[in-house]
Parts: sequence; structure tokens; C-alpha cells
Amino acid sequence: MATIVVPTLSGSGWLTGVAERADALLSYFLVSDYTQSNTHKGGIASLPYIIQRETRNIFSLKEDISGALGTLLRRYFDDASVSVSIDNTDSRSARYNLTLSVTISDGGKRYSLGKLIDVVNNRVHRVTNLGDT
Repeated sequence: MATIVVPTLSGSGWLTGVAERADALLSYFLVSDYTQSNTHKGGIASLPYIIQRETRNIFSLKEDISGALGTLLRRYFDDASVSVSIDNTDSRSARYNLTLSVTISDGGKRYSLGKLIDVVNNRVHRVTNLGDT
């Protein structure tokens, strides 16, 4: 598969490196607004929107995040798999942690990256990189 570049609105222009593209796409997923486009209505992968929509159903939340992020990444890489885990030690609290573990394949090589996302009151509060390789 030919390299599919990722556009940016920064001075970086078009991203071609595997790590750059994966990081940018994951960042876009974390901050995108589901309604940011009329042209692509329903086609924007947005973690904040999924969190807002699935506030009560933790199983659907995991499946929807995995599906949306996997679909986004497979547009740019040969293959992608996404694993989502949710740590909610206090079910009465409006705070929980999402762990995203992503493995992508590009040009016969496999790469992995991960994010720990702190969610408070159904909003992304903090994002921490996990050991990227």
C-alpha cells in the first residue's frame, strides 16, 4: 500500500512518517468536534462525542471508541487494531480512566502506541502518552 499522507494546518504540512501520522490521527480523534463539518456530517471520528453519547453504557463506550478509532487509522495504514480498557474504581464518581492501546501495521512493520485518558464529568481532562514504540 502506498503511503497515505496526513494533512495538518501547521507548518509541518503533509505528514509522511509512520509515528508522525499515527500521533496526529490519534490527536485529531481526541479533540475533534463531531459537528465540525457539514460536508462530512456523521463521518468525523470524535472521542468527546462518543463519551457524551455513551455516558451510561460502559460496554458500548469501549466498542464505539475501538470501532471509530480503528476505522480512522485503517484509512491511513495497512491495518490497525485498537484495545480500550476503562478503569472506574469508584462507580459513584464521574471520573474514570480510558486506556487506548493501538497497534498499526504499515509496510510490513508493526508499531504500537498508547494513551491514558482521564475523563471527568464526561469531558477529556488529561491525556498522557504511554510507552510508544
